[in-house]
Amino acid sequence: MGDYLLGEAIGKGAHGQVYRAIDQRDGTVVAIKEIPLRGLDAAALRAITVETDLLSSLSHPNVVAYLGTVETKSYRYIVLELAENGSLAGIVKPTRFGPCPEPLAAVYAAQMLDGLAYLHAQGVVHRDVKPSNILVDGAGHCLLADLGLAATRASMRLCG
Repeated sequence: MGDYLLGEAIGKGAHGQVYRAIDQRDGTVVAIKEIPLRGLDAAALRAITVETDLLSSLSHPNVVAYLGTVETKSYRYIVLELAENGSLAGIVKPTRFGPCPEPLAAVYAAQMLDGLAYLHAQGVVHRDVKPSNILVDGAGHCLLADLGLAATRASMRLCG
């Protein structure tokens, strides 16, 4: 798959699987969303393209970083920053670490709000904020992810 070696599956999205991968050029570990092109209708393909275009225009410590796209005849691979600790939904499960203490919840909330404030300043409304769409990296930083339902100021003007 180009410069990347796909590893184990780490998640599933609306359109495909997400894998841990290694960049063969420098050893960086990334997440790669694999989207099968077969059976995708034009609207779904357009939505995926809009999401990747949007992600490529954003840069903030609390928004998952877009690193590139690789396309083959059968698949589109979206390369993203890896959030080693998975989703906030998995972290706050009482069976994983016990109840989430209030000071930790405040840290996560502040980071999510920083990311949302940045998106709003860029004219972007996430529209799907939920624990499974908030990832946590190895340093404990929250990253807003899955901008598939996001709207921009421009697209909202077109609709309303």
